[in-house]
Amino acid sequence: MRDEDEDEGKPHDVRCKISETTARIDKRLSDPDALFAYVSDYLRVSPPRPIVRIDGYHERSTTRNGERKTERVYDFDIVLGLEAYLGKAFDQDWHERTVADDDKVYRGSWRKTTARNAHAVSDEPTKSLRDWCEDYCASRSPLKVSRVHRPFTGLDKDLLRRRLDRLVRATSYRGRTSITFSIEQQDVDIYSDHPVNQWRTGWVRVIFYLTFLWIITWPILFFTTKWWHVYTVEWRFWAAEPSGRERRYAGGVTEELWYERHPESMKALVVSKYKGDATKRLEARIGPSVVKYDQSTSATNWGHDR
Repeated sequence: MRDEDEDEGKPHDVRCKISETTARIDKRLSDPDALFAYVSDYLRVSPPRPIVRIDGYHERSTTRNGERKTERVYDFDIVLGLEAYLGKAFDQDWHERTVADDDKVYRGSWRKTTARNAHAVSDEPTKSLRDWCEDYCASRSPLKVSRVHRPFTGLDKDLLRRRLDRLVRATSYRGRTSITFSIEQQDVDIYSDHPVNQWRTGWVRVIFYLTFLWIITWPILFFTTKWWHVYTVEWRFWAAEPSGRERRYAGGVTEELWYERHPESMKALVVSKYKGDATKRLEARIGPSVVKYDQSTSATNWGHDR
């Protein structure tokens, strides 16, 4: 995602791209000690980026070469990050785990299995992160991927969706709205250092999509790639207190309080048809420089289909 500071003073007319999955290829990570250090010292303590996205759009019909087409036109596309409201690694609202023996997941195969299906299981304890790093590096498969899953849980999405939709309507916007939630870099895929993996994660894959060669290559890659989905680091918006009757919010802010901090700034972003990452503007409690929202002079029924 682009940096707001780089966009200062420029028109925001391009939708932000949010990547929930990111790839890493480094031959140094073929060593189990290096892989363990990378996951343990970096990935597990670096949080993902939870995002709230507020879209407003309408449909526009056009006629080209005698053919009538309908296209979606975005009036505003506001991206707000919630990373400031995450806790810290090893806090009460942070939790790491490796898969249990009876979990059906990828364990170094192209299909999901339990530990009992993968190999004979004794009374040995569940594998640790270091054990799985050694298992991944010991595999002779040239094409392999180990995924670190970093979910963000506990956010009351329904409450925020209702509040934000009501906020947009209060600006007299009559277009269609979409309030969505995603997590940037939720999954980090560590690929083995092989030319095929470099092609499939780089620009070469675009050629395969455009030429439809993926129809042939996708099944081949599916059956020849070994996957490990065995480690999860969970970041929680809140955690239950030991008594079980109260919640402890990681950032000290509930969903309702977060919303109540920024209504006027968010309305100003909507009315100014802002497109981009507005997190820093919101946290600084300033609206966009283009317009300051004034409830007495709001726009009138804008955003209709046409």
